[in-house]
Amino acid sequence: MDRETIKLLSDLLDEKLEPIKARLDEHSAILNEHSAILKEHSSILKEHSSILNEHSAVLKEHSEILNKHSAILNKHSAILNEHSSILNEHSSILNEHSEILKVHSIKLDEHTQILRALEHSAQANKAEQDKMTNDIARIQGDIESIKKGLAGVELITANNWSDIVKIKSLIQ
Repeated sequence: MDRETIKLLSDLLDEKLEPIKARLDEHSAILNEHSAILKEHSSILKEHSSILNEHSAVLKEHSEILNKHSAILNKHSAILNEHSSILNEHSSILNEHSEILKVHSIKLDEHTQILRALEHSAQANKAEQDKMTNDIARIQGDIESIKKGLAGVELITANNWSDIVKIKSLIQ
């Protein structure tokens, strides 16, 4: 096999590998984009988790205050006629805390919905990344197969050159 044939084979292999390399580059770019989106979502998720923790602490504090007021209310109910003014004050405070609790419950529901949406988005991104990883692995397998085929062509070419040298030596 002469150099021109080898050059043609090399060009043919380059031509066949070019779309595979292009697909690999496309998949790598998509993977990088999804990684950036996932990082951004993780940051948002951290922020929402922090806010949720703060609201949980406030909710716990309010629950404790509510429990204290309920205990006071139980103690004063035995002497209701004497302490009705104290009971009215505590009822007012209890109403304020209930309103705060309602606001926090609404915010907690909103954050829960956002968190679920983010979790869904993260799962969708993970599935897409897994698909791309599988595609990349398959492409790498194809490239390895082509390399093995090329190694066989090189071996046959070397044997042909050896045969040509033997034939030339016999002719001379």
